[in-house]
Amino acid sequence: VRALSPGYFHLVERQHVDELLRERQIATLALNANTSGNGHAPPRHLAMLRVAEVLLMGQVVAYDREVHQVSAGFALGGVGGTGTYVTDLITFSLRAVAVQTGEVLGETTVTKSVTSLKLGGHDSQIWPTTVMEAELGGATNEPVGLALRLAARKALAVLVNRGVASGWWKS
Repeated sequence: VRALSPGYFHLVERQHVDELLRERQIATLALNANTSGNGHAPPRHLAMLRVAEVLLMGQVVAYDREVHQVSAGFALGGVGGTGTYVTDLITFSLRAVAVQTGEVLGETTVTKSVTSLKLGGHDSQIWPTTVMEAELGGATNEPVGLALRLAARKALAVLVNRGVASGWWKS
């Protein structure tokens, strides 16, 4: 929803259409409750619901873990460090379907990498009477939700550009 530009697209609710229709029935009853008995005022009505021309249907089709992994480490004189860089891959598919005909107007599949980085260091010192060892590490992961939003936006941009170029999407 956030990827669609207001004014260029008109979004319609379809996932919870039953609840929407029930609320509209209640609103219609409330609007007409005061006019039904006196005979003077005509009944009032809600505006028609906007009809969708194109349905956009998207889904994650794959989440591949550790498609790339690079690890390295080095130590000298008891002091060293390690690091691991991991790339996961999320694949998102988006289709545009004409409501009137059911025709698939366009389809695209995009991928977005999800990166993780893990770094660590250690120090080992040996003295005549004791041994000291210390380790420190940390990791950071790109949020999967953010990667999914970026993949959805990329898929939408590709699909709209193809639709405008081929003429089925009005610019």
